Amino acid sequence: MKTKSLFLVLFLFLSILTFSQITIDRNDMPNENDTIRLSTALTVNGIDYTLTGEDYTWDFSSLSSTNQRVDTFCSVLSTPILYQIVFPYYLVATIASPKGNFDLIPNLQFSNYYQYYKESSSEFKDVGFGITFNGIPIPIKYDEADVLYNFPMQFGNSNTSNSGFEINIPSMIYLGIEKQRINTVDGWGTLITPFGSFETLRLKSEIVEHDSIYIDSLGIGFPIDRSYTEYKWLGKEQGLPLLSITKEGLLTTVEFIDSINSGGSGEITQTISLYQGYQFISSRLEVEDNDMLSLLANNLNDNLDFVRNSAGETLRKIGPNWVNGIGDWITTEGYLFKMHNQDVLEITGNEILAQTPINLDAGYQFVSYLPADTIDAIEAFSSILSENLEFIRNSQGSSLRKIGTTWINGLGNCTPGEAFLVKMAADAVLIYP
Repeated sequence: MKTKSLFLVLFLFLSILTFSQITIDRNDMPNENDTIRLSTALTVNGIDYTLTGEDYTWDFSSLSSTNQRVDTFCSVLSTPILYQIVFPYYLVATIASPKGNFDLIPNLQFSNYYQYYKESSSEFKDVGFGITFNGIPIPIKYDEADVLYNFPMQFGNSNTSNSGFEINIPSMIYLGIEKQRINTVDGWGTLITPFGSFETLRLKSEIVEHDSIYIDSLGIGFPIDRSYTEYKWLGKEQGLPLLSITKEGLLTTVEFIDSINSGGSGEITQTISLYQGYQFISSRLEVEDNDMLSLLANNLNDNLDFVRNSAGETLRKIGPNWVNGIGDWITTEGYLFKMHNQDVLEITGNEILAQTPINLDAGYQFVSYLPADTIDAIEAFSSILSENLEFIRNSQGSSLRKIGTTWINGLGNCTPGEAFLVKMAADAVLIYP
């Protein structure tokens, strides 16, 4: 009888462990060099995402991806120097996320956008951002940080934070934001998405925001009052919410962590002309078998002398055999080809997002060109046009470099299939527009 009772107690104990809620802490937040792919869905397919509870199952497996992006995180020390002065590492910010460029208002250019976060054992908070506005770098530290998460996060927890800032550039623009966030952990259980099944906590954030904007150059100003609700499902060691749904008025936005090209339109073929002599080459496609010998199988002939990567490793013929010292073809990297005669390289695969972040190290490296369109080089490389960049060079030896205070574009336009030799004075992150 005692033995049977012991087994019953053990069974009940294991059952409690199996179905108990998880705890989210600082180890589940993003780390330096993390890259997290997010898909956007147009609809939740009639699912009532407001429903929640204990040991709840949220089945969003029917979500369909309409667009993707990649969020990346980097060291504060790899961001522009002026930004680092306002967001000193560890004291104010512990991690940064490059966001590239965007067009918010016609005739106003915003670039070199970085969001800054501070992580501790008790909270993860948004502390501000840096942005270059019409060529002027502007780091903006919030007067009070926006506390996104409190740790340890468990079911039933709640907290309120108030944040905001104001910036005034005379004769250009004034921007002020005041925000209140009320966080409540209102559920725990299993989340199912196209990416998989995960144990999660559900966080509901009710946000009230007042924005004030005045654009001197246009002579207009207006206030914007916003009230919206964010629903986030957080899992262990995911970095970002596995699923986020934001409801603002009639608008609902849906994002979820995903694998590449979920719901994509299928494979395409990129054709690259190879000319006699030296040439920097890249591809914007992800392939299933990216071993260099497989990818270049149709080009391993007498037309090809060698292929070299940034590290100086080569693929070349030694005796009767082609020897692959490079390993795999990496889509975000470029390669130096030396050809005895012209040839054609064809690569078939799925398109990589043009905005996929490319980590640049101090020194020289070959960099891939990811956009599907031809873009002016100044615009294409705007995210790294800073004191960290020394020059960018193409296959013909033309370069983009700073002379005096002006960036001189000797490259002209960038086209798919090209790669570039980039020399950096310090680490940075390249994000194409």
